[in-house]
Amino acid sequence: MSVPWSFLSRKSLEPKSWALAAGGLFCCLAASGQTTNYIVDQFDTNTTGLYVNQKWGTAVPVISWRTNDAITTLGSNNPGSGSALWQVPWPTTDDQIEVTRAFNNGAVLNLGAFSMVSFDIMFASNSATDGDGSYGAVEVDCVPQGVNWPSTALAIYTSEVANGNGWIHVSLPVTTNLAATGIGFKIQQSWTGANLSGTTTFWLDNIIFSAYTNTAPVTGPPQIIPLEPAQAWQMAEFQISNVPAASNPFDPDVIRLDATFTAPSGSTLVAPAFWYQGYTRTLSGGTEYDLVNGLPQWRARFTPREVGAYSLSVAIQTNGVVYGTAVTNFTVASNGAPARFGYVGIAPGNQYFQTGDGQALPLNGENVAWWDEGTYDYDTWFASMHTAGENFARVWMSPWCFGIEGNPGTLDNYALDPAWQLDYVLQLAQHQGIYVQLSLDDYREYSSASGSDGQWVGNPYNSANGGPCVNQNGFFTNSTAITIYQKRLRYVIGRYGYSPNLLTWEFFNEIDHDYSYLSQSAVDTWHATMAGWLHTNDPFGHLVTTSLSYASADPELWAVPELDFLSWHTYFSPGYQLNPAATMAGDATYYRQTYHKAVQIGEYGTDWESWQASMAVDPYLRGLREGIWGGALSGAVGTAMTWWWDSLAPAEDYWLFSSLSAVLGPTDWGRGSWTNIVFEGGQPMTAIGVTGPYDSLVYLVSSNAAWPTGATNASLPVQHGTTLILTNWPAGTYCAEWYNPTNGLLVGYSQAKTIKGGLTLALPDYSVDMAGIVYPQPVLEISRANQSGELQLQLKAEVGGVYTIETSTNLAQWAAVLTVTNTQGTAAIAMRTQLTNTATFYRAAK
Repeated sequence: MSVPWSFLSRKSLEPKSWALAAGGLFCCLAASGQTTNYIVDQFDTNTTGLYVNQKWGTAVPVISWRTNDAITTLGSNNPGSGSALWQVPWPTTDDQIEVTRAFNNGAVLNLGAFSMVSFDIMFASNSATDGDGSYGAVEVDCVPQGVNWPSTALAIYTSEVANGNGWIHVSLPVTTNLAATGIGFKIQQSWTGANLSGTTTFWLDNIIFSAYTNTAPVTGPPQIIPLEPAQAWQMAEFQISNVPAASNPFDPDVIRLDATFTAPSGSTLVAPAFWYQGYTRTLSGGTEYDLVNGLPQWRARFTPREVGAYSLSVAIQTNGVVYGTAVTNFTVASNGAPARFGYVGIAPGNQYFQTGDGQALPLNGENVAWWDEGTYDYDTWFASMHTAGENFARVWMSPWCFGIEGNPGTLDNYALDPAWQLDYVLQLAQHQGIYVQLSLDDYREYSSASGSDGQWVGNPYNSANGGPCVNQNGFFTNSTAITIYQKRLRYVIGRYGYSPNLLTWEFFNEIDHDYSYLSQSAVDTWHATMAGWLHTNDPFGHLVTTSLSYASADPELWAVPELDFLSWHTYFSPGYQLNPAATMAGDATYYRQTYHKAVQIGEYGTDWESWQASMAVDPYLRGLREGIWGGALSGAVGTAMTWWWDSLAPAEDYWLFSSLSAVLGPTDWGRGSWTNIVFEGGQPMTAIGVTGPYDSLVYLVSSNAAWPTGATNASLPVQHGTTLILTNWPAGTYCAEWYNPTNGLLVGYSQAKTIKGGLTLALPDYSVDMAGIVYPQPVLEISRANQSGELQLQLKAEVGGVYTIETSTNLAQWAAVLTVTNTQGTAAIAMRTQLTNTATFYRAAK
């Protein structure tokens, strides 16, 4: 998305997933017990001067040393030890503060080595409350190495008035692997309810990180434990126990587990096992909190394609040396064949997608790149998308959402809470029939732009953060960086590759934005290397692509043979780029024919800056609708994928997709070879369309409405008595059905015969746009009859057409016999009839 950071920052760019302890203690300790602690501050002396107000709000905290003391067993309490008294007067509403404390002597902590962060807190009885029984919330943050302000939340403690008198010991799981130089405390005035009124007053003591060994002890040979009964075309998941401890379970050079699945047919599939931590999610105050659930462990996943007896063998290596093997057998049951199954590939003709069972998969969908309220947003979004007939979502693994290696300290040491969140979203997508395009990186991570738009400063590959690259270009050329990135690819293959609803890996979101300081040829070579590596090492065979902000930004990248299809983004605005439908059809045709690959319009909007800016120039969503239909009938793999998902959802604008689904869903859209229709010029509309084996699909926009013409007018003139002329058309008689794109309802029929290669179709009245299905006049004929009374009829008609077969003996009175839905273009109809001397006539009525 080529938008300024001001848009992104209005959403929280930091993961809103923290461990929660509300007025109590939640301890999740590994079985093998505590090892070491790191004491940040016990306030044995007055250290309050080390706490720095980051001035995130207008409130000014006053921190002073007091002799009140909280007793803890995690660190020794010296006689006369004290605590820090925090006083935060709130001069205005919706305010916040952020205070940081550097670790002692410039220490850098690898937070992946710690399981818990704890402190003792005591609120004054007259401390400000939110009116809902709470003193508010204290967020614990960390200061990543190379950054001078907290950018990652570790946990949230929310208070309750009932627990406000006396010391409370708070212990919260640490769920990040960052390298950090300090700790931060944030208080937001309206976190738990209404704005805090007055002054927040509390004492703080014993800020301590506690480390626990992160695995249960090995008590025998490695074992494989099925986590649930296996069913065909559903995720089968296994835990591998008694694996030796490793200094870094994410680095296959340190420890490597490979799972070999052998099917009843004898075919084998080898997938990486991966390091896993479970979580339990809760939603409070519009924020998701993820609690650690159980011990971290090794897991392996795949999707069985056959029913019957399987074997699973897991080979374990430590430091390149064979450690051992675990073997088990399991049975895959049938739960009925799904409506479609198999991993997505390119259909013959290199134009559309299809699933492994050969069914066409034209895409109807949108971007849902990140969340506002955690994975709960996807519960709502995916349910609404499914109801609207959408089948596609583009999701980002960005540093602020779902990213596992986007912050300092995460290089080869992945964050497991966002990894679990992505687990949840992918499984939800499969349940709702939605195919996910997973974008692995964003150009901002390699940008040195000023402000928050430039994230190279915090990138773990940056040598300033301990990475191997002295500049951004090193990410694409440094052999160490390439190896590290391939290790991450191995991890995501093992964790997410099992899913048939993972449509494709997308390397970058709009990497061309960084071409001013990147070597374009190095980027192209990197994509060829990495895409080739994925094709070799992804046993599930997912498609591979990347994206550019402009289709013409890097022709050499599109020519990389290892990239399976092209994906670019296009944003229209008045005076810059006009008439989305015609423009998209022209671009899609050009790039598909030039590179002989399928093409996708991966982002689309009528303004790139914000939803508010889009609504200013497109208040009736005509331009947005024109882009959605324009992408669908341009010859691209599906609709143009709209961007402003989090604004479309509350406005309940899913009709944009449901109307398209209602019209095109019953047709043959996306199956077989399709070519672009040529229309006669000089007509009072813009028209695009594609013609396939049985149907032809048309979308037209009045000249008074071709965006942005008339976009801000509430009503437009009615187009009355107009016609549409299709050129170079095969001889014959054709029917056309016309639909309203705003609701998918039928508005009229027309029929015409080709004359000198031109087909002139009369149009019903319309004012903005219209969609049409054009097909040859249906033909019903007898293909076979015999003396036993068996009669075989053959109906040749448009795909999706519903016809009633009627009979008559006098051509005056007709009786309905059966109803037929033509799903293939030609429908065979078997009937039994009694032979008589009376003629019987048959017809198909729509």
